[in-house]
Amino acid sequence: MEFIKYLINLYMDNINYPMVVFLMTLESTFLPVPSELVVPPAAWKAAQGEMNVFLVVLFSTIGCVLGALINYFLAKTLGRKIIYSLVDTKIAHILFINRESMEKSENFFIKYGKSSTFIGRLVPGVRHLI
Repeated sequence: MEFIKYLINLYMDNINYPMVVFLMTLESTFLPVPSELVVPPAAWKAAQGEMNVFLVVLFSTIGCVLGALINYFLAKTLGRKIIYSLVDTKIAHILFINRESMEKSENFFIKYGKSSTFIGRLVPGVRHLI
């Protein structure tokens, strides 16, 4: 229990604007860093007068955009090649993923991509898959 308190205090003592950008960049990539572990502590520090709430929002937004750009670049350059090579593996078949279901998912996303991305980004856990 003392170790957990130590980690929390260490985190709270070191959260600053560059850390917010870095962690929110990770949150917006495929790495599962929940924004709930970044923004509320930074907002609490803003409420205590140690940070500025408007700068917390600004730097959180910058981090999210950077993470989204990283995802976009990776998806644009490697996305389909990697996905379709993984679909043909034994592990994918064990998980009931095959080329036909991947093509069906891709067609669904082409048709409903904007709304499914918007809704999916609002659901914790799903946002990393989107």
